[in-house]
Amino acid sequence: MIGPNFDRRYYPICSKCADLGVPVNIHTSTSLLADVRMDCDHPSDVDHVAANPDLNIVAYHGGWPWVLEMVGIALRHPNVYISPAGVRSRHFAKPDSGWQPLVQYGDTILRDRVPWGSKWPMLPIKRSMREIEELPLRPESRAAWMGDNAARLFGLGGNA
Repeated sequence: MIGPNFDRRYYPICSKCADLGVPVNIHTSTSLLADVRMDCDHPSDVDHVAANPDLNIVAYHGGWPWVLEMVGIALRHPNVYISPAGVRSRHFAKPDSGWQPLVQYGDTILRDRVPWGSKWPMLPIKRSMREIEELPLRPESRAAWMGDNAARLFGLGGNA
């Protein structure tokens, strides 16, 4: 099944990625482009594409402002990862920022499916790492976010 906004022309690519064990990265956040409809990047399309359990999906930008919906989709599909890459982590713990579900579930039942990314050079790596360190996460969650999850997802190192 393909979501209403997910261009059907991409589905053969997703199928090939599933065959090869290559994760796909799907943008799931607002677009700053005025000529792109707001719902074109809604996480609900990930829900449709994730019906293929052999395809690992990285929901890029964490689904903001629909983070709770993104969390719900990740809970439904063990092949969905939520990456807050490209977003300043210092905002995650702020009240009413919309990121609270990622911090809450990313520190518990979704701990193993949040791969961090810096979006360097737009967001300097050292600053991004410092901001992750300041989040209210348990050490094992922080370790998972900061490398263990990506290593497993991409089949790298001893954590694969």
